[in-house]
Amino acid sequence: MSTSPAPAEEHPAPAPAPTSAYTYRIPSPPCSTIPPPPIDDRGLPDLSMGAPHPDRGSVFPNTSFLSQISYRNLWTKNNLLDWRYEQRRTAQRVLPFMYLGPAKVARDAGFLAKEGITLVVGVKGRVGEGGGGRKRVAGWSVGEGVESAVFDACGGQDLIGCFEGAVEVVNEHLEGRWRSQGHGEGDVTKMMAEEEKEEDDDDVHLPGKVLVYCETGNDRSAAVVAAYILAMFDMDMVKAIQIVQAQRFCASFDDATRQLLETWGEMLRARRDVMGEDQDSGRMPPMRNSAPNRSSKRTFDQADEGAMDVDVLDEDAQEAGGREGRAPFQDEWAYGVTKC
Repeated sequence: MSTSPAPAEEHPAPAPAPTSAYTYRIPSPPCSTIPPPPIDDRGLPDLSMGAPHPDRGSVFPNTSFLSQISYRNLWTKNNLLDWRYEQRRTAQRVLPFMYLGPAKVARDAGFLAKEGITLVVGVKGRVGEGGGGRKRVAGWSVGEGVESAVFDACGGQDLIGCFEGAVEVVNEHLEGRWRSQGHGEGDVTKMMAEEEKEEDDDDVHLPGKVLVYCETGNDRSAAVVAAYILAMFDMDMVKAIQIVQAQRFCASFDDATRQLLETWGEMLRARRDVMGEDQDSGRMPPMRNSAPNRSSKRTFDQADEGAMDVDVLDEDAQEAGGREGRAPFQDEWAYGVTKC
């Protein structure tokens, strides 16, 4: 006895159903946490600056002076535990030649003279104006023999535009003062040997000192100091923030600022890789403002390189073929039965 097929309405067509719940919030990058640094046997933050990045000169000019500076006695107290609220109104030394503080300190001629500050760098937010990292001079006198530079940054994108300009201003100032003292490229080894004999005075070879400030000294200027550390030293974003907060505990790095610093670090790594490939192949690195040389047709070498890139992409696709993915939707059938 044959059975007749069931009516069409008893077997409806499958309907797509999401495999995970919908979210209606604005997409945001993953949250990154900054753990406190470990403490050494002296009760001080167990952080080391290390030597300046070996490829810093390929990305930024005027960095010869960094090789003469000592970072031995950078931490003399544990501000993470001994921090007082009143210290937020003063400036703290983050690097041997770089201080971080509020705008009030930048106007204190007595402090600038006492600490030997030779350059003040401000990061200000102008309401209603897109700063875009523009550099200008300060609108007030900072004292005799003290240079000044101010960058306008209203938001995050303006702030990351200030990083490169601030790094270049600081290095140009310190390198110029170092060379004005009669030093040159060949003096680095000699000065490092002399430095080993002068253990008690770490400021003996400093060409100058820089104060970086914003209105509170806790947000925009702190990000610029961390960006400088990332540009000149071989470390990641987490350690750079730890170094800043170990000296100025009230420095604030929210999720957006940490994401900017992470992006800045990736940009630096990419530029160093490009510079390294250009040096290995004997090619000259492109000028910053030079227009690209465009051609209507590819050469045979370019065609071969394109074919190699396709082969590499195919290999990557084959390697990724064994991974188990997750479909965004699945078929939902009647009677609560789900088939993937």
